[in-house]
Amino acid sequence: MLIPDSLNAYVIDENDDRCHSWSKEIGMIVAHLTDGPVIACGKHYLCLTELQRAGKKSVKGGEFLRGYGFHVGGFLR
Repeated sequence: MLIPDSLNAYVIDENDDRCHSWSKEIGMIVAHLTDGPVIACGKHYLCLTELQRAGKKSVKGGEFLRGYGFHVGGFLR
């Protein structure tokens, strides 16, 4: 389980053309965008653009994906 200490994100509305095939299961990583991982949050999605783990420096979402091996279909809880 990975819970970041802090994060920056933006909301993607369910009507956005990019998300028509994405799951709506809360907490599921549904996509990897250039900005970072996209997490399902009910009717909306969050793209995590910057994350920080306890005792670590803040990193951009794309770097975080490469460093921690998130995969689509996995969960952030």
